[in-house]
Amino acid sequence: SNRLVPLWALILPGIFVALAGLCTVGLILYRRYQAENGPLQASEVISARQQALLILQQSVKSPERELRVRALEALGQSRDATQRSTIEPVLGDSEPELQSKAAESLGLLGDRSAVPTLLAVAEKSPASPPGLAAASAAAQLGAARGKELLSQRLKDDKKTEGRLRAAYLLSALGDDLGLSELRKLRDRGGLPDELDLAVQGRLAQFGDETARTALL
Repeated sequence: SNRLVPLWALILPGIFVALAGLCTVGLILYRRYQAENGPLQASEVISARQQALLILQQSVKSPERELRVRALEALGQSRDATQRSTIEPVLGDSEPELQSKAAESLGLLGDRSAVPTLLAVAEKSPASPPGLAAASAAAQLGAARGKELLSQRLKDDKKTEGRLRAAYLLSALGDDLGLSELRKLRDRGGLPDELDLAVQGRLAQFGDETARTALL
């Protein structure tokens, strides 16, 4: 029988090609600039970073949802704790995806000042994706209560989807309960290809030989 190819499998190669092209163009332009003006000074690098962060801050308020998601993700990856004031208000957004991404980004920033707000979101809606993301971020920032909420969700949720989400987030913390649940779900089979790949990747990350073999 014909097997449908996931949409992401068709799109992903094109994205990689585009990114490779942008990197190549950027490298060429940088080398040209360096040849004409010499190496970038530290002040120029700092200025460029500040301008990039400013653009991202503005993008968080864009009416385009996808742009907001990408901006939140990039701000989190900046590891710049001063961006908390831009990201934290998005926890109250009406879009669950934006709430979840804001929580993830706060976890990446590493600023423990965000823990009370994250736990408030997690306690208010412990079963929702934003609530789980907030609990995970709080745990990532060292809050034991965040991990407790994820563990409780894993024990209480009777649906595979909910258990998978909680287990996946717990496993990112190296939690044995989360990793054990992922193995059970993997061994039971029936997961969509993209989810199975994510589960195998996480298990391989923590030394599961079956997962490593499957990914070869």
